[in-house]
Amino acid sequence: MKEKIILILLIISLVLNISIIGTLIIKRNNFRQLREHQLPAEFEKMHLDKNQRISMKNIAEDFQMKNDSLINEIGKKRNELSELLREDKIDTQRITNLIDDISIIQAQTEKRMVLNIVEIKSILTPEQYEIMIHSLGKKPGMPGKPFNEPKYQGGPQ
Repeated sequence: MKEKIILILLIISLVLNISIIGTLIIKRNNFRQLREHQLPAEFEKMHLDKNQRISMKNIAEDFQMKNDSLINEIGKKRNELSELLREDKIDTQRITNLIDDISIIQAQTEKRMVLNIVEIKSILTPEQYEIMIHSLGKKPGMPGKPFNEPKYQGGPQ
């Protein structure tokens, strides 16, 4: 029974991991375009000046460099997890520890992504920032489009 619960948790974790990686890949492609001074089509509406383009390029490069190592680390952990699942005697504690490690790394990537958005906000006008946030909310892999909501509606007010 315990192994079935661990297996279910593993499957849920893998689905979550895949969706997060998908989101990061989409964002990665957008930042690659920035690296070449080409903005994603939806960002063209922002009408960035030359200094803003250069700043966004630098921010994107820094983000990419830091994020690549985390994505590679997640991949290594997943490979290790896959190997553990192939063993005859499954070590549920090692599996649980790997899932925890993957979750921590994913939290780091999410934190970096949000801090990257905050950094970008500092170089944009309020109007440009609204265009960017609206564009981010349209991306696949962003369930509920949290960036399009003017204010969080849940919880105590």
